[in-house]
Amino acid sequence: MTTASRTSLLTKIGKPNNVPVSSGIIYGSTGVGKTHLLCTAADAFDKALIISLDRYDETLQKFKNVEYLDLISHTSGGVHATMQGLLSELRSAPATWQFVGFDSVSKLVHLTKQDIVAEERRKDEQAKKPIYQLHDAEIPEQRDWQRLSNRLTNYFWELRRIAISKGFHLWMTAWERNEYRESGDYSGDWYHPDMPAELTRLILHEYGFCSRMTTTKEAIRVREGTKSKVKRVTRHVFTSEARDSQTKNRIGFPERCSDPTVALLLGEEAGLTLEEADFSEEELDEAVEAQNINESDVQENGTD
Repeated sequence: MTTASRTSLLTKIGKPNNVPVSSGIIYGSTGVGKTHLLCTAADAFDKALIISLDRYDETLQKFKNVEYLDLISHTSGGVHATMQGLLSELRSAPATWQFVGFDSVSKLVHLTKQDIVAEERRKDEQAKKPIYQLHDAEIPEQRDWQRLSNRLTNYFWELRRIAISKGFHLWMTAWERNEYRESGDYSGDWYHPDMPAELTRLILHEYGFCSRMTTTKEAIRVREGTKSKVKRVTRHVFTSEARDSQTKNRIGFPERCSDPTVALLLGEEAGLTLEEADFSEEELDEAVEAQNINESDVQENGTD
């Protein structure tokens, strides 16, 4: 009796691969600047691609030097068929991009859920089931949620494998959900990505980071003696462990990054462009400091 020959696994022992790519997700509320952050990859890399699920995204229109794929306009045969086609093309395409952004996971969850319910409805109609047994297009059943979870997990498991094999950074965005939580010495709102629990587990285990994005707003007076004011909006990305949000940082990002860009988070040098083009960064900082001094004086006078 002959034994089938096979290559010894122990002969394949080597050094760990040092793949210089990052993968993860950034979540936050609507309008916080998640898509804007992805688009700054065009300033950090020669070849950056944004895969968008919003055909009328105004943020993408502002970045003339970013390449993006409008996945919605090119959906053919349903969302599942489109995603399978996208993964197949990325898998077989030459290593072209250095950065790929996916905007957004939560939108894909919503569209995939609609796709699955429609599929089940068509199956019921083809089987000529009575009306009362037809799949409700508005209310997903338990099996629909399971299929949704399986599909999404497969999409992003494979997408990460492709990113590693092709050598590109893979960053994704998601909407934000919050729920009330009591744990230890903390009680209050707890924030996390808006997506199925199984997909969240996959990203926390297999991807390199999970970060929350927020903004702070300051109304400041810029020029003394006038009524001219400007509202300074500062974006923040939090990557360190926090009691009120779900985060992970295996990449080595700074614990908190203000006015973030892809280059800043990855630790590369990059210029910082203020949205308020009429005012320099120094003018804004001085105005904020002056306002803080005035507010402290008012509080002290009020307590005397």
